Amino acid sequence: PASNLLGGFKESVGGSFCKCRECFCTHEHLNTLSQCMSKRTLNDHLDKCREIERADTEYQRNHLSTLYGITRRTTLLDIPNFDVCEMIPQDFMHVVLEGVAQFEIKEVLKKLILEQKLFSLSQFNLVLGEQPLAYYDLDTKPSEIQLCNLNSDDSKIRQSASQMLTFMKFIPFVLSSMNHDNNVYVAFLIELLAIVNILLSPIISSGMLVCLSDMIHTHLNNFASLFPNRTILPKQHFMTHFPQTVVRYGPPIRYSCMRFEAKHRCFKKRSSKQNFVNLCKSLAESYQKNEALNSLLENEDGHPLFTTEFAIGKTKSCSNLELKEKITLQYPGIAVDNLHSCSHITLHGTKCIPKQCVLVVSATEILPVFGRLKEILVLQAFDDREIFFVFEMLTTLNFEDSLQAYHVCASSNEDLLIKKPQECLDFACYSVVEKANELYIPINNDLTSLIELQSEGYMNFLTN
Repeated sequence: PASNLLGGFKESVGGSFCKCRECFCTHEHLNTLSQCMSKRTLNDHLDKCREIERADTEYQRNHLSTLYGITRRTTLLDIPNFDVCEMIPQDFMHVVLEGVAQFEIKEVLKKLILEQKLFSLSQFNLVLGEQPLAYYDLDTKPSEIQLCNLNSDDSKIRQSASQMLTFMKFIPFVLSSMNHDNNVYVAFLIELLAIVNILLSPIISSGMLVCLSDMIHTHLNNFASLFPNRTILPKQHFMTHFPQTVVRYGPPIRYSCMRFEAKHRCFKKRSSKQNFVNLCKSLAESYQKNEALNSLLENEDGHPLFTTEFAIGKTKSCSNLELKEKITLQYPGIAVDNLHSCSHITLHGTKCIPKQCVLVVSATEILPVFGRLKEILVLQAFDDREIFFVFEMLTTLNFEDSLQAYHVCASSNEDLLIKKPQECLDFACYSVVEKANELYIPINNDLTSLIELQSEGYMNFLTN
């Protein structure tokens, strides 16, 4: 709604004839899943804004506003070369995490629990609560699904956007443990997770974009056939525009509202404690005072904005001569006399803890190579520091589609691998989940494009 308000479009698309700010999609297009070929253009948008402004009566103005899905001529149009039909992209968090994902997962659970009665809601919540969350998932542990939520008429399952990321990571394991992998509704859910994982990728190749477009259209057709009594939501249609949006602006995760919402949290907390005479002024002054205070504080880490750039836990001197020798051989010219081992490290906001996380250290032609972080070594020399990760290697067997996870096992090569953090293919942390005595690594995002780029030598260019 906020993006539509900013762009001069109808905040609630349900009350307008044209549902989308990028095309003239109507209710008929949603129901028949026919692709709307009429895209909104800037010139056409300006003509419709003028037509609304020149309406003779209030009734005619409201009719045209509802017909076109436009409320007013936004001041953004005064910016040179700004196209409101293309330059206000759909937000991944609102469209997917708080919209499509919650709606479709709710419909699937209703089919499995209330109609097919394959298991009870209490069983589902019990297994969900038993999933081994990693340390970085503890703050976003999914809430239990309530029966009243499944029976409600809305499209929510009462999870926050961050909770949905954790929920979608583990729901394949929950359903698989109940032996319902081959269910058609579970397969439909796996399709959704595959789409979400691509949209979460930090890099999306042009080849993957073609696959993404086909996957979204196939997924919506499957929704229409599996849930004939449910109407396609406008947010489900918005997903069809993501491939073109990626072409213009890159992966959706790069401009998602999640970080902005986190920053906005402080204003929400303050608003309840302020008077309402001039709320905007009160919030602005309070925020400026807080920023000034943070800037004046003389602490080791500086302003809180930079406290997660680099932080280390407790350290102790490293006495492992074998590791020191390996570092000396691998990185000639580095003196390892002042080498320390630390309990954890935070780099650019990502916290790594030895023996509790897995990283992607490299890749073959088609599969990532994972390493379990065994030890973190820090070499401090004057104002400079070097960081080394020590890995126990894992062998990647295959990608398990039904779990959206990589099947791995302990490597037969017991040699430790030493790498600097910037030499890893992906700095995101992963965890290992055990299922039926087998090891799996649930993915945070699709790694296909990263693997493709490394095979082409592009990742080495970025590292150097």
